[in-house]
Amino acid sequence: GQEGICAMDMQHNMISAVYHNTGPVRSQRYNNDYEILFVEKGQIELTVGEKVYVAGENSITLLNNLEQQGLRLKKEGDCSRYCIYFCTPVADTFLRNPELLNLLKNHADTFQHCVDVSDRREEVLALMKGSGSGRVQR
Repeated sequence: GQEGICAMDMQHNMISAVYHNTGPVRSQRYNNDYEILFVEKGQIELTVGEKVYVAGENSITLLNNLEQQGLRLKKEGDCSRYCIYFCTPVADTFLRNPELLNLLKNHADTFQHCVDVSDRREEVLALMKGSGSGRVQR
């Protein structure tokens, strides 16, 4: 089931957040959003182009709308994760920070999509949980 929806800018549908605590992860991703994914518990295998990552507990992943991606749970039903989606056209219009836009849009071949943030876990969790009331998807 799903409980509630969070959008920080409902008027422009700029940001939405979802908390997943069970269930399958989509096999392919073809939406037009930027996405930040934080794995609270469990592991997700992430494929971006030719790169394969294992996003484990306390990993944060940044995905843009131009890269072909695939996601799958390493162990079915054992993964809690937060996903924050930024609507690409609206974000491109309203974000005024060129460095941030460059990070979202232009990933060099050496770009690491998945980063361990264990040393900042509580801070990242607070940000993810604070992104709204959270839509829960089970």
